Amino acid sequence: KPKLPFNFKNKEGATVIAAILGDGGIDIRKMPNYHNKSRVLRKKVYNAFSDIFGKIKGNSKNHNKLEQIYLPKIIGIILVHCLGMGYGRKTEFNPGIPEFIKESGKDINSAFLQQMYDDEGYVDYNKSLSRRGVGIKLANSLKAELEYHNKIKETHDERYAPTLIKDIKDILNSLNIETSKLICTEIYKTKVGVYNTKWSTYINKKHNLKNFIENVNFSLKRKQLRLLRAFNTFHDYEKSKKE
Repeated sequence: KPKLPFNFKNKEGATVIAAILGDGGIDIRKMPNYHNKSRVLRKKVYNAFSDIFGKIKGNSKNHNKLEQIYLPKIIGIILVHCLGMGYGRKTEFNPGIPEFIKESGKDINSAFLQQMYDDEGYVDYNKSLSRRGVGIKLANSLKAELEYHNKIKETHDERYAPTLIKDIKDILNSLNIETSKLICTEIYKTKVGVYNTKWSTYINKKHNLKNFIENVNFSLKRKQLRLLRAFNTFHDYEKSKKE
């Protein structure tokens, strides 16, 4: 039985939207799906969909056994036609964060970012190289002539960066989490013969990581612990500077 009316202006709604924009998607048949090796994340996403739409049954929705879960087509139709979300290859239609998420305040923004970083983010920690930070990397179709590709990568021309990573950067900044400039890390040719770019942005410095831990963080324990280890080494670094 569906839960009516559908309400996306909450943490569960933010998780659903982020999961679709992250490791999930809506295929050309308008079937939503979510793929992740972590059973914890699959369960979290499944529960968020259930909280919004009502209980979802079926073998293809088994978040305990399957790395990819599929949701009913009616959910995809609602997401596409009511919320304006795109379907098909995300690199081709270049999605951004829906305005109602961006305007929903800290708690919902934090829930959205947490799901995005669970899916697409990573902790860069190497104590010997003094690397301590959190990064996120997203891809986008490159609609530019081949002769301009090297210049785009050399200058990191943000006009060609995914809208989604720009929106993520803006929300992070609104939470007093400063990020690096957007970096074009790669331009590559896909199997279907089109060119894509990969872009990243990075969070470093102690106060930024502290704000990230307090306002966003990861829901995955292994990423939480790795980030905490990275953050705690700032104390060792500062102590060594004083000695």
